[in-house]
Amino acid sequence: MLEEPTEAELKLKPSDLKYETYRDSGPGGQHRNTSDTAVRVTHIPTGTQACSALKSQAQNKILALSALRARLIDREKERANDSRNGKRRSQVGTGMRSDKIRTIAYQRQRVESHVNGKRMQIRDYEKGFIEELH
Repeated sequence: MLEEPTEAELKLKPSDLKYETYRDSGPGGQHRNTSDTAVRVTHIPTGTQACSALKSQAQNKILALSALRARLIDREKERANDSRNGKRRSQVGTGMRSDKIRTIAYQRQRVESHVNGKRMQIRDYEKGFIEELH
């Protein structure tokens, strides 16, 4: 379920909204077939839509606008998350073997830098003489 934002969280210009009324399908008899109570709201800049189909057209406008706000807020959060995750992914790397900076081989007692190909003894590396690898 999408959280409902307040009007202060998301300002929508009335000129950016397109309201459409239509007859909703389903049971309801004669009244449903003669009145356009269902409402669809479209945010023109993004193309995002929200609908509501209760008995009252006024209530449907309010509910559809609320659902549209929630979708737009959710879309903005997704965009921010994607941007943040993309930046993070570029910094962290993929975790593949090609992302390695150095290999510490205890069996062979040496440390190898994959950036420049330099090698050193593991005992010197453990003592903190890491500058020799750069």
